Amino acid sequence: MLVAAGVVHPPRMVSARPHGYPGAVPPSPREEDAMSYAGHMLDTYPRDFNVEAGVLATTMDALIECAQACTADADADLSEQNVAELVKCIRLCLDCADVCAATVRVASRQTEYDAGVTRPLLEACAATCKSCGDECEHHAQRHEHCRVCAEACRRCEQACRELLAAMLGWRRASSTVALKRRYSPGRRCFPCFLTCREDR
Repeated sequence: MLVAAGVVHPPRMVSARPHGYPGAVPPSPREEDAMSYAGHMLDTYPRDFNVEAGVLATTMDALIECAQACTADADADLSEQNVAELVKCIRLCLDCADVCAATVRVASRQTEYDAGVTRPLLEACAATCKSCGDECEHHAQRHEHCRVCAEACRRCEQACRELLAAMLGWRRASSTVALKRRYSPGRRCFPCFLTCREDR
């Protein structure tokens, strides 16, 4: 706490990073203990998840980072002298940023989860990330920001596909459990109220 001319000044925030810039914010949870805010929030969720929490958190992180990378790349493209050659890249980056942002918001809502909503979004996001990544790679040798964006798109595409696979695995497991419950020997099932046999 500094006092100058009768005015009390709060202590200045200093970055914990070795080469942090003046006034930098404190390190994020990921920098401190390798867990992002998404992971921290999922740890506090009061209900069970439909998929493994680690896969969900990884996808959320990838979606957030891809949205930021695409937004920044589109802006960087606009600053290039050959901007006319980057129109498609700019368009796809803006589309990808919007799709990723929408997908992470929906994926973050686990209460009364509906796979019929989340699954198509993840599929669309994976496809958009692939298209954007392909386009960014065309310009990667000439523009470093396009190379970085392409990497973010590839990572996000992979994360979305891995979450889709996890969702499919959970669905199959749930169906198996449901069938076992339905055809348990000696159990009377609704609505037929017939007693299941061993060979059924």
